[in-house]
Amino acid sequence: MKKNNSVLVVFFLINLILLSSCVVQKHRKVLSVFFDGVPGPEVGQVIKTEDKNIAGQDRRKVVKVRFISTHPDYKTKECTKCHTRDVSNFLRAGKKELCFICHKEEKFEGPYVHGPVAVRACNTCHNPHQSENRKLLLADGKKLCVLCHRTPITGASLPCKGDNCLECHDPHISDNKFFLKKI
Repeated sequence: MKKNNSVLVVFFLINLILLSSCVVQKHRKVLSVFFDGVPGPEVGQVIKTEDKNIAGQDRRKVVKVRFISTHPDYKTKECTKCHTRDVSNFLRAGKKELCFICHKEEKFEGPYVHGPVAVRACNTCHNPHQSENRKLLLADGKKLCVLCHRTPITGASLPCKGDNCLECHDPHISDNKFFLKKI
């Protein structure tokens, strides 16, 4: 019985190694069992919507997903800058250190540091691979901010302008309270 279990484990590991290539869409089901952050099947693929002009059961219209921003290393398939080939440690560094392999950590230090920046949780706001929004953001404008900041700060001297919080606030660090760009 022990021999059969070890053969199964070896077979499983060999298949896992063979299936875990950089083409994550092709092997997503296998990879997502073992790793967090594997892009969904819609990434780089198509979104299907109903089209009433097509007869039969397959009433779908294919629409390409439009990515506004793509991480340069992901675009050039330089996966090993962030990922290892070692199955036991899929990322080259911990999630808090990974972005700072390339991005200068000093740029994100100051008197007032936004919470996710302070704890080095970049993927709270940014997607590491591709995004339909600029700068790899998970959402655009105020839509991103309200994911965490549900209500405006009471007693604010100036009301927020439109849908872009970044007109007045810096998303990473600031010399001023409330991450205001100017006082």
